[in-house]
Amino acid sequence: MNLSKSIKNKIYKILNIDAPDEALKSRLFQLGFNIGCTILLKRKAPFFGDPLLFEIGESQIALTKLEASYILVEEV
Repeated sequence: MNLSKSIKNKIYKILNIDAPDEALKSRLFQLGFNIGCTILLKRKAPFFGDPLLFEIGESQIALTKLEASYILVEEV
């Protein structure tokens, strides 16, 4: 499944990043979205659910649903 469909307060493991261009893929890696890392959806925006706030390690990072849709995950 992709990260944009994740459920709040569940932990996921990143399997792959399938971004359409290398610039976005590189940006996601720099932000800490690395294959094998665990990630937690902390919050969704109240209207439309965009952006999404994720916790990776001790960092909290917001992504749009479109950006999150490029990250493939599995529930841990």
